[in-house]
Amino acid sequence: MSPTIQRMLLFISLILIFIGQVTAFEDHVQGQVIVLIKENNLGDGAIESALQEKSLTQFSVKRLYAEELKTQEDMHKKRLLLLTYEKDIDAYAEAQALMQYPLVDYAEPNYIGEIQTIPNDPYWQSQWAPQKINLDDAYNLTIGSPEVVIAILDSGVDQDHQDLAQNLLPGYDFVNEDANPEDDNGHGTRMAGIAAAVMNNSLGVAGTCPSCKILPVKAGRSDGSFTIYDSYQALEYAANMHNIEGIPENPNPADVISMSFRFNNPSTSLENGVADAASTGAILLAGAGNDNTDAMKYPAAYEQVIAVAATDQNDARISISNYGIWVDIAAPGISIYTTTLNNGYTTSAGTSAATAMTAGLVGLMRSRNPSLDKDQAQQILQETASPVTGFPAIGGGRIEAYQAVFHTNTQPIFFPINDVTVTELTPVSIVAQGMDPDDQLTFTINDTRFQKIILPAQGDIQQAKFLWFTNYQSAGIYAFTITASDGTTIKTQEVRVTVIDKPFVPPRRIMAAAMPE
Repeated sequence: MSPTIQRMLLFISLILIFIGQVTAFEDHVQGQVIVLIKENNLGDGAIESALQEKSLTQFSVKRLYAEELKTQEDMHKKRLLLLTYEKDIDAYAEAQALMQYPLVDYAEPNYIGEIQTIPNDPYWQSQWAPQKINLDDAYNLTIGSPEVVIAILDSGVDQDHQDLAQNLLPGYDFVNEDANPEDDNGHGTRMAGIAAAVMNNSLGVAGTCPSCKILPVKAGRSDGSFTIYDSYQALEYAANMHNIEGIPENPNPADVISMSFRFNNPSTSLENGVADAASTGAILLAGAGNDNTDAMKYPAAYEQVIAVAATDQNDARISISNYGIWVDIAAPGISIYTTTLNNGYTTSAGTSAATAMTAGLVGLMRSRNPSLDKDQAQQILQETASPVTGFPAIGGGRIEAYQAVFHTNTQPIFFPINDVTVTELTPVSIVAQGMDPDDQLTFTINDTRFQKIILPAQGDIQQAKFLWFTNYQSAGIYAFTITASDGTTIKTQEVRVTVIDKPFVPPRRIMAAAMPE
């Protein structure tokens, strides 16, 4: 008998859920390398001298803090250094040379990314997208909470815009290194308006989450370019990580982070920033890109990020939107009416606009359930989405605001439970949890009408979740069998869910006083 039989445990719990073309840029900034120094007690002078010994040529060092760190008994935090060389270098070879120093966590070129947008449609025909995703019905459940912070990592935000100022929090500018994240491109202001413009103020537009707060974090330049160096700092600041020397304090850590930019290549810095931000519980979203390709773009392709594609008024992929099995969800992304510089209004398009709208929807969901995590949010978005066309491949359909918000508020039922009775319109989340120190578990959840395979979970205590919407089922008794396998041993457990009839009452249409003006 396999020894894992004695170790593998399987538990099942039930959770009831109650109700402009951009400029073409070089791959990286010429003559620059980013270096992340591990935590240590050495001073800057000792560190930089050691780096110079490993380097192939002379460089100057830019630090994120003004006062030079000295050697001390206690550890310094990690240090992010930007090395600028006196002459042209092979940045890739230089990074490899610097990696030979034991205190270097990693070194890489300072990659360049770009804003994901296309030229704006100069005429606004109608604000069609909120109606398409049934946002007005979602407002009957919540218009968002001022306790929920949506970070807009972009070109900054117009600090004085009449339709944004009420929702703006203090932010930071990592391009000019000051506390004034003013928008000198316009893209960030457009995204902020889509996500969280103020509602019922007799002005302009309403954002998707009109009562959520906006944290403006400027990492994009006036020409639409982004560097890894600035983007990494922006992520660390948005999440208020406190683990890099010199990055300012952020008193309003983000609950949701919207990123409407893309890099063609993966980056260790960017991946670390994404992982750090996700570790705080923030839900990260990024545009899939506007290249009409299935090639992965970053940060959207990272596992901790919800990747968003763009659709039109007919739920078809817009021609430029990227696609692929790595893309998680789609949202309206053409002729999206929003705010722009100098108290203006315009339309925006592309996966940027789709991302900002989805970030606003996640803000509504987080307002209704503050403990909502990324995996739960992504599953709800996908399970409640409407079908789309024109995508050779995609992980989910087009977002449905009312359904997503409706299915967000959760109340746990503690296990062990053998049977449970629910009414129709009360979705059930089945959670299978196992423990096998030696092997990965694969979970299978099935009932008499369907089967769903859950991919292997990670870690010693492994968990897989399946959201089952009872409003799609007839009244009756459903027996779920949950199976956990480590490839050799199989454990099973069954739970029965009784669904009883409940008449459907259509959601009340929102009163005029609560509608966007």
